[in-house]
Amino acid sequence: MSIRVRLAVMSSAIVLATAMPSVGQVVVKGTGKSSVTFIRWNEGTNQPVATKAAGSIASKPKAGTALLPTGGSTTQLKLPFQPGPTIDPLKPGFPTGDYVLQIETSQTPTGNQDTSAFVVIHIDAAGKCTPDANPTIDGLQPTDWCHQPGNGACVNTIATKCTFTTYQVSGSLTSLAPGAGMPAASRVRLRKKVPAGNCLTGDVNLAGTEIRANDSGAFDVVNHDCGDGAVVAVAGVANGDTGL
Repeated sequence: MSIRVRLAVMSSAIVLATAMPSVGQVVVKGTGKSSVTFIRWNEGTNQPVATKAAGSIASKPKAGTALLPTGGSTTQLKLPFQPGPTIDPLKPGFPTGDYVLQIETSQTPTGNQDTSAFVVIHIDAAGKCTPDANPTIDGLQPTDWCHQPGNGACVNTIATKCTFTTYQVSGSLTSLAPGAGMPAASRVRLRKKVPAGNCLTGDVNLAGTEIRANDSGAFDVVNHDCGDGAVVAVAGVANGDTGL
């Protein structure tokens, strides 16, 4: 299988798969880090709520090992809480609910954007954010890829801690991606998750073909709805008035 899919957040961030180093292989630590703010988006008016930041997403390289392949990068989300249904333009945030982080990237480090990958996120009633791990490595089912001999460890995410690594979101597709040290860049959008929809962390839209990692270390073509929910934030710089 020659398809290589990458999940990237900013210039050195989540890569949907960073090849796991084998025993005795030199571990590449990676370089660079990135942080960018979210601009709160009103899906009803299709306009930004304000130029004030509504949280941020930051990533930095993280080296993994053959015994603990949790590297590639570490990504942290900071999403301020919105306690009621009304968006406060002075303190924009996000209400309790289920969300999907959509990361737009490319099949190659220097190629044009043709791929979207997704991470499912939940904000609870206390405003705490928890990302889902890829179901092939969360360890919740005895048939998970991570329970099979010779595969990577089961590493679930931590509840109320809005942080995840490359391996936690790429799961069994980790070995299909470019190796360590590859540059990455992308646009990031935060969407509402379609209620009772079909979207899992690690789902990918690969140039129009929707795929999902499976416990055989490959992927299945699926019909997911990760990219169908309303956009509620876009990562970037919110311009101020030009004065013209």
